[in-house]
Amino acid sequence: MSNPRVVLISSPVKPSSANSQLDRSSQIIDAIRQSLDAIWVGWSATGSDAAPRGSGNNESLQVRVLSRAQTTALSAQLNSQIMWPAFYGRADLINFDSAAYDLYQNVNSQLAADLATWLVDGDVVWVHDYLHVPIGHALRRAGVAVPVGFLCHAPFPAPDQITNLPRHEEVLRQLCAYDLAGFQSVDCRRHFEVAAQRVIGAQRTPDGLVGPFGNVMTRVQELPGRSRDIVKRAQSDIVRASADHLRESTAGQSLIASFASLDQTQAIIERLRSFEMLLTEAPEWRRRASLVQATLPQRGWLPEDTQLRIDVERAFTSINGEFATFGWTPIHYFHEPLDTVRLIALCRDSAVGLFTPFSEGVSLTAKDFIAAQQSDNPGVLIMSNLISGAARHDGALLVNPHDKAETAHAIRLALSMPRAERYVRWRKLMDLLDKEDLVGWCHDVIAEVLDARASNSSRALS
Repeated sequence: MSNPRVVLISSPVKPSSANSQLDRSSQIIDAIRQSLDAIWVGWSATGSDAAPRGSGNNESLQVRVLSRAQTTALSAQLNSQIMWPAFYGRADLINFDSAAYDLYQNVNSQLAADLATWLVDGDVVWVHDYLHVPIGHALRRAGVAVPVGFLCHAPFPAPDQITNLPRHEEVLRQLCAYDLAGFQSVDCRRHFEVAAQRVIGAQRTPDGLVGPFGNVMTRVQELPGRSRDIVKRAQSDIVRASADHLRESTAGQSLIASFASLDQTQAIIERLRSFEMLLTEAPEWRRRASLVQATLPQRGWLPEDTQLRIDVERAFTSINGEFATFGWTPIHYFHEPLDTVRLIALCRDSAVGLFTPFSEGVSLTAKDFIAAQQSDNPGVLIMSNLISGAARHDGALLVNPHDKAETAHAIRLALSMPRAERYVRWRKLMDLLDKEDLVGWCHDVIAEVLDARASNSSRALS
């Protein structure tokens, strides 16, 4: 049987490589699109005052252009004040706007209606993240019978937290309209299953949940890394040249690479203060080690982000002011995304990768760090023990990001670690990455969506 045509639903669609090379979400979806030779359908990032339009049905990217007012409402009200706070456990930030929520439902219904006009038997739809939760149910209402799967990129909140989301019952019912729903971790999957049973009366069966719109199977989906691509690119001339420049500009110091979005959950200040504690308690590393903190301005819609940036920059300035000497800067701070070349070059030549958020479902950047390392002199990965699945990363040093003393000790241990031990730890982590195959994973997911749909259809006929 030939491979089905796969349609990915994710917004915003960013067809320009210049725009997407700094956007990790776009990179992930585009990698999946290429792996499946799929069509990526979604809304534009900016909106237009012109009439809504599409880009044609035979292109690999299909951009549905909403009005600027709609795009602003979905970004500023729906995402920033409703969905993001609900899914990331920040109920204190929820500011429900019924008009924005109704728009969210309506534009998804319209997108489903558009899809219904050209989807054919044999197609598979794979919906990504909470901005498109209503699509599955909307497709069913439009009479579309093709298999439809869903992957939640955000952590799914605990049952007692999802109730903070107004109209959460509707969101749970719509998730139960999918043939297969995937979540970042076992805990996230359990949160959804328990919430669906408690709130909307879904029934647990050996094959999944039977909800008001049918049956949904659930599974854990961890996005694979891009180890093969990163390894290849780390050896490229352009990355080598960038790494050479990095070494020259930092005078050959041991570098500690740290990347995080400007987000309260990322423990940025805690990382800076942990490094400060290292310099205080282990003065032998002064002038020998530097922290490179790249803080991505991923959001701009939370008022607290402005204060967080101020606090981070104050900490950065304070630490550099206390410890900097002529020819040595303790912390190199960037409030901007790093392009792919610079990111890989930094990963390639850093002695330590410091990835210690308070909460994150998967850590793809940590995987990039491991894949980019040089096998003859690898660095050490330090990970938060609060990251889902961190315990299986045998070879990383695990720390609690709330414990600055523990993190400082781990940095010191990593910087002092003999090469032989570093290699053993890196090899264990690299072996895990070598088993990951994005193309295979994508095809496995689609196969499971097809199987789930077949099971649901046969059950409906029985």
